[in-house]
Parts: sequence; C-alpha cells; structure tokens
Amino acid sequence: GEVENGPGSLVLSNPLAWPSGRAGYTFAAWMRVESFSTGGNTSRMALFALRTASGLGVAAELSPEGVDVSTFSAGQSGVAKAENAHLPAEIKEKRWMFLVIAHSPGRPPLSTAAVKLFVDGEQKSTAKLRFPKVTEPLTASSFGAFNEFDAAAMAAAAAMNHHAVAKGAAAAAAVGAAPFSGQFGSVRFFDDVLGHSAVAAVNSLGPDYLGSFSPADTASGLALAGVGMSPSEAREVRESLAPRLVLSLNAAAAYGRDCYSTVADHGGSLGNLLKDVKEKGLVGVLEE
Repeated sequence: GEVENGPGSLVLSNPLAWPSGRAGYTFAAWMRVESFSTGGNTSRMALFALRTASGLGVAAELSPEGVDVSTFSAGQSGVAKAENAHLPAEIKEKRWMFLVIAHSPGRPPLSTAAVKLFVDGEQKSTAKLRFPKVTEPLTASSFGAFNEFDAAAMAAAAAMNHHAVAKGAAAAAAVGAAPFSGQFGSVRFFDDVLGHSAVAAVNSLGPDYLGSFSPADTASGLALAGVGMSPSEAREVRESLAPRLVLSLNAAAAYGRDCYSTVADHGGSLGNLLKDVKEKGLVGVLEE
C-alpha cells in the first residue's frame, strides 16, 4: 500500500544497533519511482539513512543513473571521515523493481570494504567504500527523507567546531536529496551481506511475499519451487535468510501512524516499532 494522504517518510522510534563489523548489512526493498525531480540542483531522492545524533553512519540516495551511498565515520582528532560511492544502474520511473544494496566491511588483506547494487535480482555494479566505524546508537534513522539526519548532523557540528565533516559526500548530503517520490513495498534489513544467490531467491518470491523466510513457511517454499529450486535448496536458502533478517516492514503491519516490524526482536536492540509517518516532501511509502 501507500500513504493515502500524500507524501510521508518513516522515522525509526527506537535506536538501532549498528551491524557487526564482521558481517556488514543489506538493504532490500520493492519500490516504484513515480518521478525524479527535473528542477533544482539534483534529481537524487532519499532512500534511507542510518545515522547517529552526530551524523555518523550511512545514507543512500537514488537517481535515474543509479544509487549513491555515503558513509560517515569518526576519524582521528575528532574529524569525521566521509566517503561516497556511485553504483551505476538504469533506474526507470513508473515500474516496480527490487533494489538491493549490500555493504561489506572487507577482510584485510584478503579483501577491501565494498558495496554492491542489485536490481531485480541481478548485480548491476560494485564499488569500494569504507565501512563506517560507529559506536553510538543510530538515533537518526529514517526511510524516504533525510531532514532528520541532516538536522542532527548540523546541530552536532555546530556544537563541536572540531567535529568537521569532510567535503564531497558530506556536502552532497547537506545539500539534501529530494524526498522519495513513489511507493515502497516490503522493506527489509539484513545484519549480513547477502550473496547473489540469496538476492535472486528473495527477488523470485516477488513483492507480495511478506513473510520472514521461515523454513516452515509454505508460501515461500512453493514460490521457490516455482523458480526451479528443489525442496532441500529452498529450505537451505530460507534457513540462511531467516536468522539474518533484523527488520521487515510492509503496509500490512501498519496501524494509523505506527508501523511494526514483522521480525521478533529477540535481542532488544533493533526497534520493532517504526513510528511517526512524517508528512513531508513527495513521498508515498509502503511500510510495515
């Protein structure tokens, strides 16, 4: 579904825990872009941001040319490090697509931190990108608009003159991408980096699948069988995905202005409640 009364964004009411430095994270969402802005200085739109009160963390923006991911890490002497990676892909308006961003921290000296972009189950691009060093709770996190994040980051910078954020990615974020114009279907976060086979499996389930990949889930088993997986392969995929899913949002689990995650929060660190569908910008949000 989408917000009936006009634009909005989703703001996490409970602080998130930053993903493990060894695991990375994956953002996966079904979405439909209504239109990209043709005026102003940018056609970029906000996807999501997971940031602390001082602005550290990660933010992602969508444009007709692909996705830009910016990271903000605490550096030496209180000077933050900001980096940006552009992941090229053709993003079309007025069509549903399954978009996945997977960011891994790397394993020096064997590998470096990198971010990948998948569209409709296929990898479109990859780029090197620093994995943020974050120790504070992610109290400034939302989907579809960046206003809360930038306000928190600027307030922290004003309070601490030495906490300077590097130019480039930070400057782009400060200018501000437009709010997301379109609709979100199911939105999921995984506390790990999904590989190509896992992304393809989730994509094959389609936008109507709202479950949490339980091996006992008949609907997902039938859907995976429909794309050629054997029962054992389908079970293995779901057993891999289920424990890594930490946040799952969709319109079916929304009540009024409150939105609930369908993933049980066993550890207590990842807020299950997503509150305050903020009315702003040009956003239509399908949430859970």
